[in-house]
Amino acid sequence: VRMTRLDADALMGAAFGKYSTTNRPLSNLTFAVNYYFHGYDPIGYRLVNVVLHVLTGFFLFLFFRETLSLPVVGLGRTEATALSFGAAMLWLVHPVNTQSVSYVVQRMNVMAALFYIAAFWCYLRGRRKRDIRHRVGWWTAGAASWLLALGSKENAAVLPFFILLYEWFFFQDLRRDWIRNNV
Repeated sequence: VRMTRLDADALMGAAFGKYSTTNRPLSNLTFAVNYYFHGYDPIGYRLVNVVLHVLTGFFLFLFFRETLSLPVVGLGRTEATALSFGAAMLWLVHPVNTQSVSYVVQRMNVMAALFYIAAFWCYLRGRRKRDIRHRVGWWTAGAASWLLALGSKENAAVLPFFILLYEWFFFQDLRRDWIRNNV
């Protein structure tokens, strides 16, 4: 997606126009902006992928820490933080992620993962709030993140299913009657 000017029409064209080759408008938009600033030089594209990967690791850390801090898990905040940091770091440097970070076109995977994990974390933050206004705020942020994930790659569509499983496992004590009444 080659964008030679930076204005609203060019941005919309990059995301949704005739040069948009997939149903992934956010991914197309980032490629177009990369082209505008870096042309065909792969350094800029890879740098963006690395930054997105590190951000994903940060949200993964937040999600793990929030999960491990749940009363049902039984860990203290210090232990949850240490385990979460280790798990997120392991995920960040694991060789299985090399392709997603180093191949330019795999940005779609990285972006979908980033916004998917961010949406999941927002759900969990909202789920743990008692005040309805805070819940709605976190869940709205989660819904926005999920839409960004969907705009990056379609496999993010499974998030509601995994939130349902997470809710059933961590908050509903695997009660079959809850699953029957809510699915």
